[in-house]
Amino acid sequence: MLDPEKSTIAEEAADIFLRLKSDPNNAQLIAERDAFIERGPTEKKAYAAVSAAWSGVTPKSPSHKMPVIALAAILGLLAYVAADPVKIYVLADHQSDRKPQSILTLAGDRIAMEASTSLQNLSDSMMREYTLLEGAALFEVASETRPFAVNLGPVDVRVTGTVFETAHQGDILVVSVIEGSVKIRLDDQTWDLSEGMSFKLSDTDGARVGAVAPGDIASWRNDSLVANGMRFGEVVAVLDRRMPGTVYTVGRSLADQPVSGIIDLADPKLALQTLAISRGARVTDLGPVGAIIYP
Repeated sequence: MLDPEKSTIAEEAADIFLRLKSDPNNAQLIAERDAFIERGPTEKKAYAAVSAAWSGVTPKSPSHKMPVIALAAILGLLAYVAADPVKIYVLADHQSDRKPQSILTLAGDRIAMEASTSLQNLSDSMMREYTLLEGAALFEVASETRPFAVNLGPVDVRVTGTVFETAHQGDILVVSVIEGSVKIRLDDQTWDLSEGMSFKLSDTDGARVGAVAPGDIASWRNDSLVANGMRFGEVVAVLDRRMPGTVYTVGRSLADQPVSGIIDLADPKLALQTLAISRGARVTDLGPVGAIIYP
Protein backbone atom coordinates (compact mmCIF):
# COMPACT_ATOMS: atom_id res chain seq x y z
CA MET A 1 0.00 0.00 0.00
CA LEU A 2 1.24 3.46 -0.80
CA ASP A 3 2.75 5.64 1.89
CA PRO A 4 0.69 8.90 1.63
CA GLU A 5 3.70 11.13 2.28
CA LYS A 6 5.88 9.38 -0.29
CA SER A 7 3.02 9.36 -2.79
CA THR A 8 2.73 13.17 -2.51
CA ILE A 9 6.48 13.56 -2.97
CA ALA A 10 6.34 11.23 -6.00
CA GLU A 11 3.61 13.30 -7.65
CA GLU A 12 5.59 16.50 -7.03
CA ALA A 13 8.73 14.96 -8.53
CA ALA A 14 6.82 13.83 -11.65
CA ASP A 15 5.30 17.29 -12.09
CA ILE A 16 8.68 19.06 -11.90
CA PHE A 17 10.36 16.51 -14.16
CA LEU A 18 7.75 16.68 -16.92
CA ARG A 19 7.55 20.47 -16.90
CA LEU A 20 11.33 20.68 -17.14
CA LYS A 21 11.37 18.21 -20.05
CA SER A 22 8.95 20.47 -21.89
CA ASP A 23 11.09 23.55 -21.20
CA PRO A 24 14.64 22.34 -20.37
CA ASN A 25 16.26 25.78 -20.41
CA ASN A 26 13.84 27.42 -18.01
CA ALA A 27 16.02 28.78 -15.18
CA GLN A 28 13.10 28.96 -12.75
CA LEU A 29 12.24 25.28 -13.30
CA ILE A 30 15.90 24.28 -12.94
CA ALA A 31 16.06 26.12 -9.62
CA GLU A 32 12.78 24.46 -8.53
CA ARG A 33 14.17 21.03 -9.39
CA ASP A 34 17.44 21.66 -7.50
CA ALA A 35 15.59 22.94 -4.44
CA PHE A 36 13.32 19.88 -4.49
CA ILE A 37 16.26 17.44 -4.67
CA GLU A 38 18.08 19.23 -1.85
CA ARG A 39 15.10 18.90 0.49
CA GLY A 40 16.16 15.41 1.51
CA PRO A 41 16.99 11.81 0.47
CA THR A 42 13.35 10.86 -0.16
CA GLU A 43 12.94 13.68 -2.68
CA LYS A 44 16.24 12.79 -4.32
CA LYS A 45 15.22 9.12 -4.73
CA ALA A 46 11.81 10.11 -6.08
CA TYR A 47 13.31 12.33 -8.76
CA ALA A 48 15.82 9.60 -9.66
CA ALA A 49 12.91 7.17 -10.11
CA VAL A 50 11.32 9.51 -12.66
CA SER A 51 14.58 9.81 -14.57
CA ALA A 52 15.02 6.03 -14.59
CA ALA A 53 11.51 5.54 -15.96
CA TRP A 54 12.17 8.13 -18.70
CA SER A 55 15.40 6.44 -19.82
CA GLY A 56 13.64 3.07 -20.20
CA VAL A 57 10.99 4.25 -22.69
CA THR A 58 11.04 5.04 -26.41
CA PRO A 59 7.66 6.49 -27.49
CA LYS A 60 6.12 4.87 -30.58
CA SER A 61 5.21 8.17 -32.18
CA PRO A 62 5.75 11.89 -31.49
CA SER A 63 2.02 12.45 -30.95
CA HIS A 64 2.08 10.02 -28.03
CA LYS A 65 5.33 11.25 -26.56
CA MET A 66 4.15 13.13 -23.49
CA PRO A 67 1.36 10.69 -22.46
CA VAL A 68 3.67 7.66 -22.66
CA ILE A 69 6.49 9.39 -20.81
CA ALA A 70 4.11 10.64 -18.13
CA LEU A 71 2.80 7.11 -17.64
CA ALA A 72 6.35 5.73 -17.48
CA ALA A 73 7.35 8.30 -14.90
CA ILE A 74 4.34 7.51 -12.74
CA LEU A 75 5.06 3.79 -13.06
CA GLY A 76 8.67 4.21 -11.97
CA LEU A 77 7.56 6.25 -8.99
CA LEU A 78 4.94 3.71 -7.96
CA ALA A 79 7.60 1.01 -7.98
CA TYR A 80 9.55 3.24 -5.60
CA VAL A 81 6.78 4.26 -3.21
CA ALA A 82 4.68 1.07 -3.15
CA ALA A 83 7.35 -1.18 -1.67
CA ASP A 84 10.88 -1.18 -0.38
CA PRO A 85 12.71 -3.85 -2.43
CA VAL A 86 15.93 -3.34 -0.49
CA LYS A 87 14.16 -4.07 2.79
CA ILE A 88 12.54 -7.19 1.35
CA TYR A 89 15.90 -8.37 -0.04
CA VAL A 90 17.54 -7.95 3.37
CA LEU A 91 14.74 -9.68 5.32
CA ALA A 92 14.03 -12.56 2.92
CA ASP A 93 15.62 -15.93 3.56
CA HIS A 94 13.98 -17.50 0.49
CA GLN A 95 13.05 -15.77 -2.78
CA SER A 96 11.64 -17.04 -6.06
CA ASP A 97 12.18 -15.36 -9.43
CA ARG A 98 9.48 -14.65 -12.04
CA LYS A 99 9.24 -18.31 -13.06
CA PRO A 100 6.03 -20.18 -12.13
CA GLN A 101 7.02 -21.61 -8.74
CA SER A 102 9.71 -23.11 -6.54
CA ILE A 103 9.43 -25.76 -3.84
CA LEU A 104 11.01 -25.69 -0.37
CA THR A 105 11.10 -28.47 2.21
CA LEU A 106 11.89 -27.09 5.65
CA ALA A 107 11.72 -29.16 8.86
CA GLY A 108 9.33 -31.59 7.16
CA ASP A 109 7.01 -28.84 5.93
CA ARG A 110 6.53 -28.36 2.17
CA ILE A 111 6.25 -24.80 0.89
CA ALA A 112 5.37 -23.98 -2.74
CA MET A 113 6.32 -20.40 -3.62
CA GLU A 114 4.63 -18.57 -6.51
CA ALA A 115 6.71 -16.39 -8.83
CA SER A 116 8.18 -13.20 -7.25
CA THR A 117 7.63 -14.44 -3.70
CA SER A 118 9.80 -13.60 -0.68
CA LEU A 119 9.70 -15.52 2.58
CA GLN A 120 11.40 -14.77 5.89
CA ASN A 121 12.22 -17.74 8.14
CA LEU A 122 11.90 -16.91 11.85
CA SER A 123 11.84 -20.53 13.08
CA ASP A 124 13.74 -21.71 16.16
CA SER A 125 13.79 -24.77 18.41
CA MET A 126 10.46 -23.77 19.98
CA MET A 127 8.42 -22.74 16.95
CA ARG A 128 8.13 -22.86 13.16
CA GLU A 129 7.40 -19.33 12.00
CA TYR A 130 7.51 -17.54 8.62
CA THR A 131 6.67 -14.10 7.28
CA LEU A 132 5.33 -13.77 3.73
CA LEU A 133 6.92 -10.50 2.59
CA GLU A 134 5.45 -10.53 -0.94
CA GLY A 135 3.86 -12.90 -3.44
CA ALA A 136 2.00 -16.10 -2.55
CA ALA A 137 2.88 -19.41 -0.91
CA LEU A 138 1.14 -22.72 -0.28
CA PHE A 139 2.05 -24.37 3.02
CA GLU A 140 1.71 -28.13 3.63
CA VAL A 141 2.29 -28.33 7.35
CA ALA A 142 3.63 -31.52 8.90
CA SER A 143 2.19 -32.55 12.27
CA GLU A 144 4.79 -32.12 14.99
CA THR A 145 5.00 -30.64 18.48
CA ARG A 146 6.33 -27.21 17.52
CA PRO A 147 3.58 -24.67 16.70
CA PHE A 148 3.44 -23.35 13.12
CA ALA A 149 2.70 -19.70 12.28
CA VAL A 150 2.71 -17.46 9.20
CA ASN A 151 2.73 -13.68 9.44
CA LEU A 152 0.99 -11.82 6.60
CA GLY A 153 1.25 -8.10 7.29
CA PRO A 154 -0.85 -7.53 10.45
CA VAL A 155 -2.48 -10.97 10.06
CA ASP A 156 -1.21 -13.90 12.13
CA VAL A 157 -2.05 -17.48 11.00
CA ARG A 158 -1.66 -20.43 13.40
CA VAL A 159 -2.01 -24.15 12.56
CA THR A 160 -1.03 -27.64 13.71
CA GLY A 161 -1.37 -29.72 10.54
CA THR A 162 -3.03 -28.42 7.39
CA VAL A 163 -2.65 -27.20 3.79
CA PHE A 164 -3.33 -23.53 3.17
CA GLU A 165 -2.33 -20.58 1.00
CA THR A 166 -1.33 -17.05 1.99
CA ALA A 167 -1.02 -14.28 -0.60
CA HIS A 168 -0.46 -10.59 -1.22
CA GLN A 169 -2.87 -9.61 -4.02
CA GLY A 170 -2.16 -5.93 -4.51
CA ASP A 171 -3.34 -4.24 -1.31
CA ILE A 172 -5.42 -7.29 -0.29
CA LEU A 173 -4.17 -10.02 2.05
CA VAL A 174 -5.60 -13.52 1.50
CA VAL A 175 -5.60 -16.78 3.49
CA SER A 176 -7.37 -19.84 2.02
CA VAL A 177 -7.61 -23.39 3.42
CA ILE A 178 -7.44 -26.58 1.32
CA GLU A 179 -7.24 -29.12 4.16
CA GLY A 180 -7.49 -28.97 7.94
CA SER A 181 -8.04 -25.67 9.72
CA VAL A 182 -6.27 -22.48 10.71
CA LYS A 183 -6.81 -19.78 13.31
CA ILE A 184 -6.39 -16.19 12.15
CA ARG A 185 -5.65 -13.35 14.53
CA LEU A 186 -5.87 -9.65 13.70
CA ASP A 187 -5.40 -7.31 16.65
CA ASP A 188 -7.97 -8.53 19.21
CA GLN A 189 -10.14 -10.42 16.69
CA THR A 190 -9.88 -14.11 15.72
CA TRP A 191 -11.41 -16.30 13.00
CA ASP A 192 -11.39 -20.10 12.64
CA LEU A 193 -11.13 -21.23 9.02
CA SER A 194 -11.71 -24.80 7.85
CA GLU A 195 -11.50 -26.51 4.46
CA GLY A 196 -13.03 -24.43 1.66
CA MET A 197 -12.93 -21.13 3.53
CA SER A 198 -11.06 -17.94 2.63
CA PHE A 199 -10.16 -14.80 4.59
CA LYS A 200 -9.50 -11.44 2.91
CA LEU A 201 -8.30 -8.18 4.43
CA SER A 202 -8.32 -4.84 2.61
CA ASP A 203 -8.39 -1.17 3.53
CA THR A 204 -11.67 -0.64 1.68
CA ASP A 205 -13.69 -3.67 2.86
CA GLY A 206 -11.95 -4.66 6.09
CA ALA A 207 -11.91 -8.35 7.03
CA ARG A 208 -14.15 -10.75 5.12
CA VAL A 209 -14.63 -14.53 5.29
CA GLY A 210 -16.17 -16.51 2.43
CA ALA A 211 -16.31 -19.89 0.70
CA VAL A 212 -13.92 -21.09 -1.99
CA ALA A 213 -13.55 -24.41 -3.81
CA PRO A 214 -10.41 -26.12 -2.47
CA GLY A 215 -9.40 -26.99 -6.03
CA ASP A 216 -9.34 -23.29 -6.92
CA ILE A 217 -6.85 -22.39 -4.17
CA ALA A 218 -3.26 -21.75 -5.30
CA SER A 219 -4.26 -22.59 -8.88
CA TRP A 220 -1.05 -20.78 -9.95
CA ARG A 221 0.62 -24.17 -9.44
CA ASN A 222 -1.02 -25.15 -12.74
CA ASP A 223 -0.33 -21.81 -14.47
CA SER A 224 -3.92 -20.68 -14.08
CA LEU A 225 -5.90 -18.32 -11.90
CA VAL A 226 -9.53 -18.97 -10.98
CA ALA A 227 -10.70 -15.37 -10.72
CA ASN A 228 -14.26 -15.85 -9.53
CA GLY A 229 -15.01 -13.19 -6.93
CA MET A 230 -11.75 -11.34 -7.55
CA ARG A 231 -11.35 -7.73 -8.59
CA PHE A 232 -9.51 -6.43 -11.63
CA GLY A 233 -6.69 -5.03 -9.47
CA GLU A 234 -6.22 -8.37 -7.68
CA VAL A 235 -5.90 -10.24 -10.98
CA VAL A 236 -3.38 -7.68 -12.24
CA ALA A 237 -1.37 -8.15 -9.03
CA VAL A 238 -1.15 -11.90 -9.72
CA LEU A 239 -0.07 -11.33 -13.34
CA ASP A 240 2.47 -8.76 -12.14
CA ARG A 241 4.38 -11.49 -10.28
CA ARG A 242 5.35 -13.08 -13.61
CA MET A 243 6.10 -9.91 -15.58
CA PRO A 244 9.15 -7.61 -15.64
CA GLY A 245 9.08 -4.32 -13.77
CA THR A 246 5.84 -3.18 -12.15
CA VAL A 247 2.30 -3.33 -13.55
CA TYR A 248 0.01 -0.55 -12.33
CA THR A 249 -3.70 0.08 -12.88
CA VAL A 250 -4.76 3.73 -13.23
CA GLY A 251 -8.10 4.51 -11.61
CA ARG A 252 -9.82 2.98 -8.60
CA SER A 253 -13.00 2.37 -10.61
CA LEU A 254 -11.11 0.12 -13.03
CA ALA A 255 -9.19 -1.70 -10.29
CA ASP A 256 -12.42 -2.44 -8.38
CA GLN A 257 -14.31 -4.02 -11.30
CA PRO A 258 -15.25 -7.69 -10.67
CA VAL A 259 -13.62 -10.41 -12.77
CA SER A 260 -14.86 -13.95 -13.36
CA GLY A 261 -13.33 -16.83 -15.25
CA ILE A 262 -10.02 -18.62 -15.58
CA ILE A 263 -6.90 -16.60 -16.43
CA ASP A 264 -4.00 -18.30 -18.24
CA LEU A 265 -0.81 -17.39 -16.36
CA ALA A 266 1.50 -19.18 -18.79
CA ASP A 267 1.54 -16.06 -21.01
CA PRO A 268 1.02 -13.18 -18.55
CA LYS A 269 1.46 -10.41 -21.17
CA LEU A 270 -1.26 -11.86 -23.38
CA ALA A 271 -3.48 -12.43 -20.34
CA LEU A 272 -3.01 -8.81 -19.29
CA GLN A 273 -3.93 -7.54 -22.77
CA THR A 274 -7.01 -9.78 -22.89
CA LEU A 275 -8.10 -8.69 -19.42
CA ALA A 276 -7.71 -5.00 -20.32
CA ILE A 277 -9.65 -5.37 -23.59
CA SER A 278 -12.50 -7.09 -21.72
CA ARG A 279 -12.90 -3.90 -19.66
CA GLY A 280 -12.39 -1.43 -22.49
CA ALA A 281 -8.97 -0.51 -21.10
CA ARG A 282 -5.57 -0.10 -22.76
CA VAL A 283 -2.12 -1.43 -21.83
CA THR A 284 1.09 0.50 -22.43
CA ASP A 285 4.00 -1.96 -22.39
CA LEU A 286 7.13 -0.29 -21.03
CA GLY A 287 9.45 -3.28 -21.47
CA PRO A 288 11.72 -3.88 -18.46
CA VAL A 289 10.12 -0.97 -16.61
CA GLY A 290 6.74 -2.74 -16.54
CA ALA A 291 3.32 -1.83 -17.89
CA ILE A 292 0.44 0.47 -17.10
CA ILE A 293 -3.29 -0.10 -17.65
CA TYR A 294 -5.63 2.84 -18.07
CA PRO A 295 -9.25 3.37 -19.14
